[in-house]
Amino acid sequence: MKPDIRAFMMCKKITLAVCAALITSATVVGQGNGRESLPFTQYNLQDDGRSFLLQEAQRASFFMLGELHGEQEVPQLLSALWTEMYRSGYQHIAAEISPWTADKLQSGKGDDTLAIEGLWTNKEARFVCHTASNRQTLWGCDMEEISLDLLIHDLARENRQTTPLKSVEAKIKTGYNRKLSPALLTTLAGYQPASDLKNDGISLYESILLSLKVDSARAFPESRFKAQLLRENMMKDYFMRQYRQLSTNASRKILFRFGRNHMHRGLDGRGVSTLGNFISEFAIAEGLRSFNVACFAAGGQCKLLGDTFDADERNDDLAFRFLSEQARYDQTIFDLRPLRVNLHKVLEKDRTDLDKRLLFWADSYDAIICFRSVTPRDH
Repeated sequence: MKPDIRAFMMCKKITLAVCAALITSATVVGQGNGRESLPFTQYNLQDDGRSFLLQEAQRASFFMLGELHGEQEVPQLLSALWTEMYRSGYQHIAAEISPWTADKLQSGKGDDTLAIEGLWTNKEARFVCHTASNRQTLWGCDMEEISLDLLIHDLARENRQTTPLKSVEAKIKTGYNRKLSPALLTTLAGYQPASDLKNDGISLYESILLSLKVDSARAFPESRFKAQLLRENMMKDYFMRQYRQLSTNASRKILFRFGRNHMHRGLDGRGVSTLGNFISEFAIAEGLRSFNVACFAAGGQCKLLGDTFDADERNDDLAFRFLSEQARYDQTIFDLRPLRVNLHKVLEKDRTDLDKRLLFWADSYDAIICFRSVTPRDH
């Protein structure tokens, strides 16, 4: 039987077409938008994800954890990691609290160390400080957000006959609120206390003054960006002062627990160079390594200072929605570094809106944790 040339040619054309299609498909997967790598870089935080974080912490000197605020999951994660991290050289935690609050949390006795608990509870502080047995485990690296009136009263007790402080105390007799800050700053203009208190080398009066300056800038819409810059610079300064006090033979490994907005590399969504950006660059200058981890919630609620609020962030960012859809576990950690490399291979003009948001987070953080649902903290 003679071969059917037309059938042969048709078969050949089909074979070539299929091969071409397969090659094209392989090219799309290999050189596409990079999101295909995600299923291979996620871990269960309750299992291999914990090991992943501990391995990265061991390699790094600065481990930055950007939390939500008001959820139970991050304190629980810290509790699960801290003992092993301490054994690997982490002896200090830089925290989003004032030096005054850090001192109260560290040195207090009993459950009422702080009458009002915020980002740290007395129980959490006792756990990390007891584990480390270190007088300066907690480093306060922020303004006083909750109890500024108590700081003012403490300073006034050290300077009982000072007219400016008496006047300030009279203004906050019924409590402090942000709207009072401009008037309080005016009252304290040019004042220097005869007697001051210090925590880890940071002046109590300085903490009060800087907190008032940030609150004063926050009080007006046109100066809120200034307030953000002032606060981030305060965090950087407070960290460096305490870091420089470490003895030459002390461990230089530091855990940072701050809100997610403060732990970005580069400029964050506000256009601010954050503490996280500063620490990342400082690590490079010192020949050290940093590791940045962010957290977001795909559901649930948070609770802070008595207020309970919705924590679902899927509608806030295309990347959060996409990652939550890819997440295999209730608590999934994504290693963003492979995604960062792949997305940077895509020409900027070819990046979708989703690509741009994923790249923003991949450039800002090395890993990100998706909590399918978070639960409010029970103080």
